[in-house]
Amino acid sequence: MALSSRNFEFVRELLHEEAAVVLQADKEYFVERRLEGLGGAYEKASADQVVEMLRSSQDGELKTRVVESLLVHETSFFRDPGLMTHLADTVIPDLVAKRSGARSLRIWCAACSTGQEPYTISLLLQEHLDSPADWDIRILASDVSGQALDRARAGRYSITDVNRGLPVRLLVRYFQQQGLVWQVNESTRSMVEFRQINLVESWPELPVFDLVLLRNVLIYFGEDSRQTVLERLHGQLAGDGYLVLGGTERIVAPRWRLARKQAPSPFYQPIAESKVS
Repeated sequence: MALSSRNFEFVRELLHEEAAVVLQADKEYFVERRLEGLGGAYEKASADQVVEMLRSSQDGELKTRVVESLLVHETSFFRDPGLMTHLADTVIPDLVAKRSGARSLRIWCAACSTGQEPYTISLLLQEHLDSPADWDIRILASDVSGQALDRARAGRYSITDVNRGLPVRLLVRYFQQQGLVWQVNESTRSMVEFRQINLVESWPELPVFDLVLLRNVLIYFGEDSRQTVLERLHGQLAGDGYLVLGGTERIVAPRWRLARKQAPSPFYQPIAESKVS
């Protein structure tokens, strides 16, 4: 049964309310496919029937499952090799040099999905630092999806997952094979704290960050939500820190008080207040 226009609009509004995601008007097939995959848990209900059940009952568990099923969790280790090379060769050495006195780094992967990105950052830091144990490194990894965070915390990845971008030498060094699964080792996992945070709702108390990765997230938000998130991020970013967006994402300075560090890279740094005014 095809998803009715009425129920498609209900889903669009629900996704925007719960996750600030703006679902385009031509995504009916995407919604049908995702919700039909969900229907197996509800007596093989069609997408339309799943939405009707939600509308009639306001079942909290069902609402969570519907929203979770429609979130995009595309990620991989070392996703966007060019960006990761710039991060490894330029940004991380710059931050390490500037923080060598305090030997402390605070990093936020603000839409971490199933964990590949924060674990990648942990690997890069361990590879760059002569003695990682002598540093106080905290990587906050957050996502709106509880299901994605459960997978991320477990740190267990399939052969397909680790074959997507992870160099073999790092796989052997930082993972343990357990049958058909590869487990992230303890030193890598200990750097990362996973928390469920909805970026457009109230944030918990957070530290000032040296590096924030918010890749391929703003493209799903409406203009008001983008403004809210970027204004908050400016307040959480160290004056010499870095914000990393997705490779195709752009923000305009000085409106956001953030300027691209080096065009056309998606690396931004705060603009001094005197230069904004």
